[in-house]
Formats: sequence, structure tokens, C-alpha cells
Amino acid sequence: MSDTNQLGRRLMTALCLPASLAVLNALALSPFLSEIARDLNTSVALLGQALTITGLLGATFGLVIGPAADRIGYRKLMLCGLAALVICDLGTAIAPAFPAILLAQLVGGFSAATITPMAYSIIGTRVAGEGRRRAIATIYAASSAGNIIGFPVLSTLGDEYSWRWSFVAIAVAAACGLVLAAFELPRDEPTERSPLRLATILATYRPLVNHERMRLIYAAQFLRGVSWTGLLTYVGAFATDELDASVRLTGFLWLMISPGFMVGSLLVGGRLRRVNPRGAFALTTTAMGALIGVMLISQPPIPATFALLFAIALFGGIAEVAAAGIVSSETPAPQGATMSLHSSVLRYGTATGALIGGGLLALGGFGLLGAGLPVVAAIGGVVGWISGRPSVVSAPRGEPVRE
Repeated sequence: MSDTNQLGRRLMTALCLPASLAVLNALALSPFLSEIARDLNTSVALLGQALTITGLLGATFGLVIGPAADRIGYRKLMLCGLAALVICDLGTAIAPAFPAILLAQLVGGFSAATITPMAYSIIGTRVAGEGRRRAIATIYAASSAGNIIGFPVLSTLGDEYSWRWSFVAIAVAAACGLVLAAFELPRDEPTERSPLRLATILATYRPLVNHERMRLIYAAQFLRGVSWTGLLTYVGAFATDELDASVRLTGFLWLMISPGFMVGSLLVGGRLRRVNPRGAFALTTTAMGALIGVMLISQPPIPATFALLFAIALFGGIAEVAAAGIVSSETPAPQGATMSLHSSVLRYGTATGALIGGGLLALGGFGLLGAGLPVVAAIGGVVGWISGRPSVVSAPRGEPVRE
């Protein structure tokens, strides 16, 4: 394995660009839901439910991606994911009705379940130690930067021309990423030779499920994702309904969230690289939840809300990248299965956060939401911290062995 500096800028670009586009594509429908619903004679609610369904299907499909990648190769699946991203966005751009949008998003679910986990898997097999954490942090930061740059471009194209041209632009960028990846990604040898059956898929994940520390860090990431998404899903409604912010001003909230997450990601690979990653995860996850509670319960003025959102996103970025580094470096399984499971866990946490947040909001408004999300985050922080204790795994004959 080599240090991240030896990977080369073109290879890092070939990893960062696809990951950025995958994240951007996952959120790209949101600004245009009303226009798409009007043009396709459907409802915003139906479009939103379709996105949730495709996200859950993508998370479930991601459980197959990992074992498949260890047999097919990370590079090949990365290229397949980028091709699927091009098809998804072109299909969305030319969709004549809702079923076509749904089909395109299902293809997009495959790309989302493939691109980012494969990028982390390639890093995990080629970089060790602090270099690995720095490379993972760079990809996370690039994904945030992609949102900062991408959303103004997409919204401008949508305002000037049509939402359809916004998805054409993503498709063109994805095609460029596909060409770059085809030239720059290293050819890899599959680490598994056995046929891909249900039994082999279960066997691939068994070392992760049987490993106590991995179970706990996955659970901690899930809980952090629930709290984080519980905020993101309803922060726009909070600003509009509780703070009387205009729709345009509400849109600027995302200009605080993405930079905050990007700064947090970069800190993990920079100034915080020598800090105990579990300590960083536990502290920042708990702090993120506490600030969510302060914001939703106190309902501060807009400038203070912007500052709180930046801090919340910064802590969230530190926590997510720290946990991803732990998962990649401590796994007892191949990188493909490890990072695909990690991606699926985050996606399930995203769906659960939206559901739990909606339930809390319906029962007690933003006050109850502000009381509940910090509790979930605090539990996640504690679980992340105790994941560092010596774990019990099963020896070949079943005798417990302390690690």
C-alpha cells in the first residue's frame, strides 16, 4: 500500500468526480419537484415517495454490490455505476411521464449503491494508515464541494431553460467521469473466486456481523444518520414555517450545510488526523445533536440559524468521515463488502431519519423534533465510543477470542 500522495492527482480526480456526481444526483430532483410534478401531471408527494422507495431499494441492492465487487473487481463496477448514472440522468431528462422518472431513478439507485462504495474500496486496497483517512476525507470533501458548485449551476439551467437541461448537464459530467475513470482507475484482481449465490453473500458479511466492534460502529453510523437526516429533511419547513423565511432565503440554508460538512471532512484528514477517531466521532456526534436541539427549540433569528447549521454540518462531517475511516481500517472482511454495507447502513439511516422525524413533527411539532433528535445522536455517540472496547469474535471452533 502507498501513501495518498503517491496515488496521483488524476487518480484522485477519477475517484472524487464520480463520488461528487453520485451525491449531487441523489439530491438533484429536490429543487425541481414542483416543476416536474406539474410537467408530468403528477404530485410532489408521489415523487417524494418514489425517491424514498428507490433509496431503500438502492440500499438493499448495495448489499449485493459488495460481494459482487470482490468477485468482479472494483474498477469494473465503478465503470458500470458511472454508465448507470449517465442512463439515469438522460432518462430523467427525456421522461414523458412519472413511470419513466421512476424507472430512471431505479437505475440511479444502482449507480448510488455502486460509485461511492467502490471509490472507498479502491482507496482501502491501495492506501494505509493516515493516508487512507486523508484520502477518504478528500472524497467526502469533494462531494460537498460538488453540491456547492452543482446546485447553483443546476438551478440556473432550470430557471433559464428547463429542469430537463439540468439533468442533461449531470449526464454530460458523468460521461466525462466515465471516460476519466476508464483511463485512470487501476485494474484490479478479484479477491474471491466462488460463485455469487445467496449463501456466499451471507458468508461475505458474516465476519462483519460476528465482529462486535464493527457491529457497534455500523450501529453508531446508523443512529448518527437518523439524527442528521431527521434535521435535513425538515430544515426547510422549519425555516419557512417557524422563522418566516422566504423560499429564496430558505434555499441559502444549503450554502451553510455543504461548506460546513466539507470543512469537517477536511479536518479529519488534516488537523484532526492524529486524534482518536472514536473520540472524535463520539464528541462531534453528540455536539451535532445538541446544536440541532438548540436550533429547533430556541428558534433563533436567521443569522444565528445559519451559523448553527454551519456548526452542525461541520460536526456531522467530522463524525461521518471518522467513522468511515474506522470501518475501512478495522474491517475483517474485503473492502468491497465492508464499504457497500457501510453505504447501505447510511441509506437505511437516511430513510429512518425521515420517517422518525416526520413522526416526531406530527406528534409535537419542531419542539419535539428538537428534543428527540439530540437523544438519538447522543446514543449514537455513546455506541461509537464503546465500539473501541475489546471485542469478542468467534474462533474457528467457536471458542470466544478477545481482540
